[in-house]
Amino acid sequence: MLFCFFRGDKTLGEVLTQEICPFFDLSEESGWTLVAQFIENKGMIVVEYDNHYFYMPELLLIENKNYQLRDYKVEEFNIMQNLDFESPRYNIPIDTTLMINTLCACNCIYCYADRRMKMQNIMPFERIKELIKETKELKFRTVDVTGGELFLYDQWKELLSELYLNDYNPYLSTKVPLNNEDIDALKDLGVRNIQISFDSIFYEDLKINLEVGEVYYHNMLNTIKMLDQKGITTKIKSVLTSSIFDIDKINAFVDYFQRHKNVTKLEFTAPGYSLYKTPEEFINFRLSLEQINILTAQLQKRAATHFAIHVDAQVLQRELYYDSFDNKKQNFEKRAKCTGNERSFLILPNADVTICEEAYFNKNLKLGNLLHHSIMEMWNSAQAKELFYIAQNKFPKESACSRCNEFTACRHNTGICWIDVIAAYGEENWLYPYPECPYAPPLINKIYYE
Repeated sequence: MLFCFFRGDKTLGEVLTQEICPFFDLSEESGWTLVAQFIENKGMIVVEYDNHYFYMPELLLIENKNYQLRDYKVEEFNIMQNLDFESPRYNIPIDTTLMINTLCACNCIYCYADRRMKMQNIMPFERIKELIKETKELKFRTVDVTGGELFLYDQWKELLSELYLNDYNPYLSTKVPLNNEDIDALKDLGVRNIQISFDSIFYEDLKINLEVGEVYYHNMLNTIKMLDQKGITTKIKSVLTSSIFDIDKINAFVDYFQRHKNVTKLEFTAPGYSLYKTPEEFINFRLSLEQINILTAQLQKRAATHFAIHVDAQVLQRELYYDSFDNKKQNFEKRAKCTGNERSFLILPNADVTICEEAYFNKNLKLGNLLHHSIMEMWNSAQAKELFYIAQNKFPKESACSRCNEFTACRHNTGICWIDVIAAYGEENWLYPYPECPYAPPLINKIYYE
């Protein structure tokens, strides 16, 4: 409730004296003491309540130099009912993503998508509007859209308009060339930023990575140019494969985009293992650890530009899977929590619901269908709950999970990434341990970098 008052439209003194102190019935001295700890705090702050600990991030309250305003309403955080801090799974989900289709303008050699079914969204647009309305009523935090490709959906303008009307701001990313009319429509809708996935400024590299022609190449360059001219902030994401890795070309890539004033970030990433490519294909397109080190060192020298440069190369290394038992156990206990079916879900083009965008049409990870059921009917279905609270006796004897004493804490609390299990051992072994678990068997597929 306290943070709601920091909307960005008043000075710190005005917020304290005019709003915070009267609301909480505090003296100015007490109000300042309360707030001061969160002003440009250099480290994480831990707040304890009822023997539960909540972690506040660094730099929580900062000066509003960009004049951005927030519209939080304090009454929305005035929770009167008893709070449930025990259930590991949310009673009401808060995030969802609509996969609008499985269509694409490219055929990327590193693609992680399930391209076996080319599917346009089958849900009537009225049904999509109903689902967006339901998320609004349930007070969802985010509703995002993904593909395939949003801009290959014939009602993309109507979809974005509906999302914005309901106060959702979806993250837009595309590899589809946009024309002048498309970009004007984005401006009219209020779109202020977009990600363009564009691996190289050299056609021969795109031909290798994306299997596209020269017309596509020139249209994408023109798309980026028009977005820049029309003032839409653009992030450029480049996926680097071993086939196109060339540090001189990467430097030329950075130089090229310095001429675009509204390009605010360049991100270079290493492709991950794809469930829908063969292990041999992954070995052929992955970078080497040496190339990743060269890339990181080189781009650190280029950081002093008008945009940010980020290297997303947190790749999986062999040590994660073949380290000592004690080291694996220590690292495994620090793993990130999977939010799929815990607080979030993804809606597929056929209205099926699954845990995340990489699960696609895997029948074992399906939570329900939203064509004729509400979100809460799906969320509370036996199918969804049985997957989250999966029974230990469902695991085959050859899986160490079937006899693990830590099963409940592992599977029902922190959880595991089902996709990593399938990547490491194959879809038929989806009930194997998480590959980083100290009890996990040797990998069947080499999913790491070396």
